[in-house]
Amino acid sequence: MLILESRPYEVAAVKRIREALKTERVLAVGPPGCGKTVVAALLIQADKRKTLVLAHRYELIDQTYRTLSDMGVDAGVLMAQDEQLHDRRNAEARVQVASIQTLARRGVPPGIELGVMDEAHRAMADSYQAIAEALPRAQVLGLTATPCRNDGKSLGDFFGAMVQIEQPSRLIAAGYLA
Repeated sequence: MLILESRPYEVAAVKRIREALKTERVLAVGPPGCGKTVVAALLIQADKRKTLVLAHRYELIDQTYRTLSDMGVDAGVLMAQDEQLHDRRNAEARVQVASIQTLARRGVPPGIELGVMDEAHRAMADSYQAIAEALPRAQVLGLTATPCRNDGKSLGDFFGAMVQIEQPSRLIAAGYLA
């Protein structure tokens, strides 16, 4: 297990997200490479509730699973038709990293208290909305670099609060981004 060292702005973002999640669904926004997955993993690591992380591509599922594992979080993967992930299936793990397509067919595991949507600009799609409806009591965190949609559907119709992880100019000045 590798222990990832969190950056000060990631820790600060987790605090702001945790506070906002008390009352609303939260959209966390940050540029590519700023550590959105690490921010979510820090929240999940400290939270201890049954959690479902949604993503739409193998690479994102793999990245999230690896980040959680590197932080010592017991996680399982729910994704059909991928032989590479069979050794990661762990239905007993409190955190499940799942393919949106698989959950759309199989349904949501019971008892989820925190839902995390990667690439949350997709949250208005029917498949994401169906899963959100299956989580009526869960807190929901969305992660995205692009808080706008080309189809005109407002993310504000789903997320009640937006937390900016950090300003890109500050990340560049601190040497975290080029």
